[in-house]
Order: sequence, then C-alpha cells, then structure tokens
Amino acid sequence: MDNLSLIIKNLSKEFGSKQILNDVSIEINEGEIFILTGSSGEGKTTFLKILAGLENYSGRIQINSSAIQFKDLIAYVPQQNALWDNKNVIDNITLYRELKLGESKKEAQSKVEHLLELLKISELKNRFPSNLSQGEQQRVSFARAIATDRKIYLMDEVTANLDLENKEIISNAIKQLSKENNIVIVVTHDLYFARNLKKKYFKLAKGKFEDCNFS
Repeated sequence: MDNLSLIIKNLSKEFGSKQILNDVSIEINEGEIFILTGSSGEGKTTFLKILAGLENYSGRIQINSSAIQFKDLIAYVPQQNALWDNKNVIDNITLYRELKLGESKKEAQSKVEHLLELLKISELKNRFPSNLSQGEQQRVSFARAIATDRKIYLMDEVTANLDLENKEIISNAIKQLSKENNIVIVVTHDLYFARNLKKKYFKLAKGKFEDCNFS
C-alpha cells in the first residue's frame, strides 16, 4: 500500500433531530496522532464508532484515493476494557493472532513480547483480569489492540481514571505507534494527556471540528 491517508469527506450523523456530525471533512496521514476533545455528548465516541464500522452515516470515508473496505485496517480500543475473564493476560493479547493470523501460541507470544515490555506488563502475563488494577487492565487492553498489527488505531478515553504513571506508559506507546507510520485517533477529555502527545488537536462542538493549538 502507498503512504496511508484516511480521508473523510462531508461526514454527517444524526440521532433523531440532533445533529451529531455536520458535514465534517478532514484528512489524517500515516504517522499522525489526531486528538479529538470536546464536551460529553458531542459525538466523539460516535465518530470513532463510525470509523470502526459500528454506526451508519452519510458522507464518504476512504483510504488514499479509493473508497475501499478498510475495516481490516482498524483496531478499536473502547472505553470499557472488555478483557476475557477466563483467559490470562498473555492469552488475551495473543488470541487474535492465533485465530485470525494462524500463528501457533509460541509464535504469537514471541511476536508480542515487545508490547509487554513497551506497556510494562511482562510480569503480569500469567495473571487473570480479576487480579489486575484498572490501570493494568487498560494497558493489557491496549496491548491486545496493538497486537492485531492494524494500521489505524482508534482510542476512546484510554487514560480515563488512570494515574500519571499509567498515562505516561500509554502516551509513550501511542507515540511509538506513530513512529511506526500508523494513524492514531485519540478521543480524550484529558488535556494533560493531549498536551503530552502534542499532535493534531481538534475540538468537536456543534457537529464541527474546531482546529485548536496549545499555547
């Protein structure tokens, strides 16, 4: 594939009489971190769900110059962790690679070792979700999404209710995804987290994206 660009044209979405997204057009290129903030209820999560193929919409979403199916390029990290309670950390992270990519358990585990180190969860790999803190669960959920080897990552409030240490770990992982020429779209209320990433920063208000710059 050529250099990756996610192109959104005239995107609109309504819930009943409420206009959530109103003729939004934007382009996000590989290696970019796109940050979207805004008040609760403005439609930030809806925007991510549209990109993930979970909501219908009007308008056009395309990769590069063609409206190809791009669902297989996307990994979505929702606000709720949704880890499998009956599987330990390493199995939560590698199951996709085993089932969808046809890798053996040993091969899959070998390929995600760097993620365990990046997100500082190597020592947790044999624990089950019920024995993890909220921050640890969030890092495992994050690692599971990255382990799919997609190209576009959708992050919905991935640092909500986390302490500064966990925020820093996740922030560094997002920066690494950017360095590897992926597209990362982050929805957050956390201005400290957003400032730390310091990339494309927009606010969603009244259905429109407002370009913002940090002072």
